[in-house]
Amino acid sequence: MKLLIFILFYILFTFSIVGYGTLLRKFVGQNNTNCIGYSGIYGIFFITFISYFINYFIPISGLINIFIHFFGFVLFFYFYKKKFLFTNNELVILFIVILFSFLFILSAKPHDDFSYYHFPYINMLNNDSLQIGIGNFNHGFRTHSSIFYFSSTFYLPIINYELIHLGSAFFLIFTNLILLKKLIIDKNNY
Repeated sequence: MKLLIFILFYILFTFSIVGYGTLLRKFVGQNNTNCIGYSGIYGIFFITFISYFINYFIPISGLINIFIHFFGFVLFFYFYKKKFLFTNNELVILFIVILFSFLFILSAKPHDDFSYYHFPYINMLNNDSLQIGIGNFNHGFRTHSSIFYFSSTFYLPIINYELIHLGSAFFLIFTNLILLKKLIIDKNNY
């Protein structure tokens, strides 16, 4: 049952990131290509920016994260409602990459420094707003990391901290989607 919940939230996070990325791409006027991989990279950037902004005022708590990812999920279905019936080859590739990457995520372990400063930093972002002067407590707290801010949005009340290590995996997923689009889909157009 726990595995099913993880798969469900993993897909929810993926759709949320793509929804935010598509919104940002339309906002900056870069909607000439429909590559979901580029939308994912833009979505990572946009969610990271949102978490930086929010953490100046309030902690990035589970309730805030529910709102962030629910809104991204709604954006995904708003932008991809016509393409969602598997008429788009890119959505099929997205599901294949999600499936394979989830198998690798289940077999992987977090980074070696995860318990030293990755998890404490993300936990601090989820429980406190802007902290100044904490670099004296731990060497890892001396500089901020955008991946930690991005990963702090994966804390939700139901799954707690179980999936916060997915931040770097999404970079891999969306980069692979860009490369697969160039190798498979764009190859057929030439």
